[in-house]
Amino acid sequence: IDRLLALKEQLKDNADGGLHIGHALAKEFEAIGDYRGAFEVLNKAKAPKRKQFADIDSRFQALFDFLEQTAADSTKIKSGSESDSPIFVIGMPRSGTTLVERIISNHSQVTSGGELQDFGVAVKELTRTASNQVLDLATLAAAEDLDFSALGERYLERTAFLRKDHHFVVDKLPFNFFYVGLIRRALPKARIVCLVRDPMDTCIGNFRQLFSINSPYYAYAYDLMNIGRFYQRFEELMARWKAHHPQAIRLQSYEALVTNPQEEVRELISFCGLDWEPQCVQVETNNTPVSTASKVQVREAINARSVGRWKHYSEHTQSLQQLLGIST
Repeated sequence: IDRLLALKEQLKDNADGGLHIGHALAKEFEAIGDYRGAFEVLNKAKAPKRKQFADIDSRFQALFDFLEQTAADSTKIKSGSESDSPIFVIGMPRSGTTLVERIISNHSQVTSGGELQDFGVAVKELTRTASNQVLDLATLAAAEDLDFSALGERYLERTAFLRKDHHFVVDKLPFNFFYVGLIRRALPKARIVCLVRDPMDTCIGNFRQLFSINSPYYAYAYDLMNIGRFYQRFEELMARWKAHHPQAIRLQSYEALVTNPQEEVRELISFCGLDWEPQCVQVETNNTPVSTASKVQVREAINARSVGRWKHYSEHTQSLQQLLGIST
């Protein structure tokens, strides 16, 4: 800790360097049970990035507003690819998407592409919007007029290399939840599994994690209240899409999965249209590479140790708890 504090002082004018050191310090403080110290150093380390992305909350709110307004249109499936190969695993980051990917991809008929950007990039390619961002309001609006069969086929073309030895492919980019309506029209036979985790565990998990500092996807995660509002809109949007597509979307409770894995994994595998294989529960035997923040946890057997972890930060998160309607 002393060495990191000294380095932090040296990097006081370097926002990105300070962010890395701040997260390293927070892990050290957590290791000795000093959660106040961990929270304070994280909050301070994230402050320069909060200023850099001061408008991010309004930008994401505009995306959610648009998607909620157009959610009903995603039920009008006129045409699309006939492929049933894709299995999309979506949800908030740090909600268990990697665990579910490991469960499903341990099946003999399934492989995983990890966090694929291909659906969003296919949307961008076909809309040809002028912005330099893959996910923005103009691109989502333009996508409503796409040839959805062409969109589905373009996604399949981009991911064809993954299907050489397996029929089913897991695409576990969490933020594909922004594209559920488009996925339903482009790939109507695709399965969609959305993780739903305790809101406080999810939000604190996002705050504690150092995501890619160059990705606009994660720019909401520098501010705790922004994370809370983002979570609320995500939850509302997924409830709406589940109501419109009850048979095509599985809302998978993380807590149910880790406390009752035998039953939940069986139901999950059945939802994906797969025959039961007992190794699906044994995620620790899945030896394919992992490059996400969960790469340590998923080497272990399914367990519930992280449930309720947010309570270490209870006294520092009163405003977030109030926003989310949480009582301790």
